[in-house]
Amino acid sequence: MAHNTHANARLTPAGRLALARCVVEDGWTLRRAAERFQTSVSTTRPWADRYRTHGQAGMGDRSSRPRT
Repeated sequence: MAHNTHANARLTPAGRLALARCVVEDGWTLRRAAERFQTSVSTTRPWADRYRTHGQAGMGDRSSRPRT
Protein backbone atom coordinates (compact mmCIF):
# COMPACT_ATOMS: atom_id res chain seq x y z
CA MET A 1 0.00 0.00 0.00
CA ALA A 2 1.54 3.32 -1.08
CA HIS A 3 0.93 6.53 0.79
CA ASN A 4 2.16 10.07 0.29
CA THR A 5 3.05 11.06 3.85
CA HIS A 6 6.39 10.31 5.45
CA ALA A 7 6.43 8.28 8.65
CA ASN A 8 7.07 11.21 11.01
CA ALA A 9 4.50 13.60 9.55
CA ARG A 10 1.88 14.66 12.08
CA LEU A 11 -0.43 16.02 9.40
CA THR A 12 -1.66 14.28 6.27
CA PRO A 13 -2.19 16.39 3.16
CA ALA A 14 -5.90 16.58 4.10
CA GLY A 15 -4.98 17.73 7.61
CA ARG A 16 -2.61 20.34 6.22
CA LEU A 17 -5.35 21.62 3.95
CA ALA A 18 -7.81 21.89 6.86
CA LEU A 19 -5.19 23.69 8.97
CA ALA A 20 -4.29 26.12 6.18
CA ARG A 21 -7.93 26.89 5.40
CA CYS A 22 -8.60 27.71 9.05
CA VAL A 23 -5.81 30.30 8.94
CA VAL A 24 -6.24 31.69 5.43
CA GLU A 25 -9.99 31.46 4.84
CA ASP A 26 -11.44 31.50 8.36
CA GLY A 27 -9.04 34.03 9.87
CA TRP A 28 -7.71 31.87 12.70
CA THR A 29 -4.46 32.95 14.31
CA LEU A 30 -1.45 30.73 13.73
CA ARG A 31 -1.42 29.91 17.44
CA ARG A 32 -5.09 28.89 17.50
CA ALA A 33 -4.66 26.64 14.45
CA ALA A 34 -1.46 25.13 15.87
CA GLU A 35 -3.22 24.27 19.12
CA ARG A 36 -6.25 22.82 17.35
CA PHE A 37 -4.14 20.65 15.03
CA GLN A 38 -1.59 19.78 17.74
CA THR A 39 1.41 21.21 15.95
CA SER A 40 3.68 24.22 16.42
CA VAL A 41 3.29 27.75 15.10
CA SER A 42 6.57 27.26 13.23
CA THR A 43 5.00 24.27 11.45
CA THR A 44 1.66 25.99 10.87
CA ARG A 45 3.08 29.14 9.23
CA PRO A 46 4.70 27.42 6.21
CA TRP A 47 1.56 25.40 5.48
CA ALA A 48 -0.58 28.54 5.55
CA ASP A 49 1.95 30.32 3.32
CA ARG A 50 2.04 27.42 0.85
CA TYR A 51 -1.76 27.40 0.71
CA ARG A 52 -1.81 31.15 -0.01
CA THR A 53 0.71 30.67 -2.82
CA HIS A 54 -0.23 27.30 -4.34
CA GLY A 55 -3.71 26.49 -3.06
CA GLN A 56 -4.67 22.88 -2.44
CA ALA A 57 -1.88 21.68 -4.76
CA GLY A 58 0.71 22.99 -2.28
CA MET A 59 -0.37 20.67 0.53
CA GLY A 60 1.47 17.59 -0.74
CA ASP A 61 4.85 16.36 0.42
CA ARG A 62 8.00 17.73 -1.16
CA SER A 63 11.35 16.04 -1.33
CA SER A 64 13.72 16.97 1.50
CA ARG A 65 16.65 16.11 -0.78
CA PRO A 66 18.96 19.08 -1.41
CA ARG A 67 18.46 20.63 -4.85
CA THR A 68 22.20 20.78 -5.53
